[in-house]
Amino acid sequence: MSTPRAPLRDSYEGLYNRARSLARAGDLDPAFELYRRLVDRLSRLSEGILARRPELHDLHRQARLEFGGLLAAEARYAEAIEVEQVLLETHPGESDQWRRDLAVLRAAKGEVEAGLSELQALAQASPDEPGRWIILGIENRLAGRLSESQSALNRALEACDEGDADSLADAHYQRFLLFKEMKQLDDAMAAWEEAVKQNPEVGRTVRQVYTMLTESGRYSEAQQYIARDENALQAGFQQGLIASLTGKPVDATHSGTE
Repeated sequence: MSTPRAPLRDSYEGLYNRARSLARAGDLDPAFELYRRLVDRLSRLSEGILARRPELHDLHRQARLEFGGLLAAEARYAEAIEVEQVLLETHPGESDQWRRDLAVLRAAKGEVEAGLSELQALAQASPDEPGRWIILGIENRLAGRLSESQSALNRALEACDEGDADSLADAHYQRFLLFKEMKQLDDAMAAWEEAVKQNPEVGRTVRQVYTMLTESGRYSEAQQYIARDENALQAGFQQGLIASLTGKPVDATHSGTE
């Protein structure tokens, strides 16, 4: 059985593989150059060629998503928008996804009103889809619009089916982050517990709960959540911090070395 041949260095697949490898290695500038070369070449292909080679149509989509994501991670939002907005024309069947992504990028870029207005319109267009309300809630929170965030997350809960554990967990976890920011600690803890009830994996974020309680001086409650942390090193550090804050430096030393 013959071994599959590696793609040529400057073929579409070769450029894509090289760009991904550079990105994974953290060598971003040459990765960006290769991604740009690739998407520019793919964008010039005719409809006839794409019809005969649909894998190139898919590669164009994937390359632009990865390129845009890397640019966004580097806070190069204007470039990310330029890269991803082409997908509205090349892959119109997923236009709602591209509109959502572009709205989030615009909000991050500083065009907050435009971004949030688009997300609001997308949520209202499909009010029974909780994910749209969750994204609207997240972006409003990040923009400091806490009341609007709470309203959107409440709508998300209303839109969730009882059996949709993933969406329920996501909505409750985002409510936890919101209430935490609003300094409504009891509501935050209740929301976090609901999220864990829907998805036990959320329990891995328990550090955020006991850090919140420690910062508010609610040490005994923080200790209860520390006991639920499966990361012994992380839990030990926090126990040591609380011991120090409560005037027990010896306990702090023991907790930090156990």
